[in-house]
Amino acid sequence: MAKAQTKDILNSIKQTDTISEQEMKLLKNRINAGEKIDGLDYGEDIDYTLPKGYEEKGMLWILRQYRTPKGKVKGNHPFGYREQDAIETMKKITFVGFHNSSFWGKNYQPVYNVKGKDASFDYCLSGGKLEILG
Repeated sequence: MAKAQTKDILNSIKQTDTISEQEMKLLKNRINAGEKIDGLDYGEDIDYTLPKGYEEKGMLWILRQYRTPKGKVKGNHPFGYREQDAIETMKKITFVGFHNSSFWGKNYQPVYNVKGKDASFDYCLSGGKLEILG
C-alpha cells in the first residue's frame, strides 16, 4: 500500500475542517522525523474540529484532571480560575496546531483548545504531563 502524501492529508483536513486522531498522529510523526509541514504550527490561527468520539474522549480526560470520578474537585489539579471556568462550562475541544515542547531537538505535540461558555485555554501533553499554553 502506498504511503499517503502529506499534501493529500492536509487537503482532506482543510476540506472537511476536521482532523482525525490517526491523521494527527501521522502528521506528528512526520514533523518529528524532520518533514517540513507548513500551516500546522501552534499560533497559526487554525482551529480544526475533532471527530465526535475523539472529542468526547478528550473532554472526559480533561475533566478527570480536574474532578474525581465522584465529581469532587481534586486538590492538586493544575488549573487556574480561567481554566476551571472553561472546564465547568466546556462545550467543545478543537485542534489548534503542533507545539515543540522540547528545548533541544524536536518533540512536537498536538495542542488542543478547550472552549467553555466565557473562557477557553490551550493545552498539550508533554511527557505525559499537562502543559497549559494559552
